[in-house]
Amino acid sequence: MIYSLEDENTFAEKMKEAGNKLVVIDFYADWCSPCQMVAKWYKDLPEQYPDVIFCKVNIDEAENLVEKFNIATIPHILLFKDGQKIEIQDNNNDKNTLKKNIEIYKEDQSVSKTK
Repeated sequence: MIYSLEDENTFAEKMKEAGNKLVVIDFYADWCSPCQMVAKWYKDLPEQYPDVIFCKVNIDEAENLVEKFNIATIPHILLFKDGQKIEIQDNNNDKNTLKKNIEIYKEDQSVSKTK
């Protein structure tokens, strides 16, 4: 299942529910062609990683989250652990890179903000 986050409240609720599980959030727009390409493979990830929480944020409907996380380009995928954004240099818009990062961070119980 992929959860839709509409605002800071739904974001905070999902982070609280997640506990120490990895949370992956895809920032997208319906009109964005590259976002549609990412969506084709992103939709399959919850089945492959049942212990990870997957979310989507429509940037046209959740401007406060776009601002909060300084989303300047889309698609833009962020990872969170223990409610904290994981700083990753790699481009998570690439399926193989994202899968590699999921493997690294889903098991790591104590993630520092810079890796």
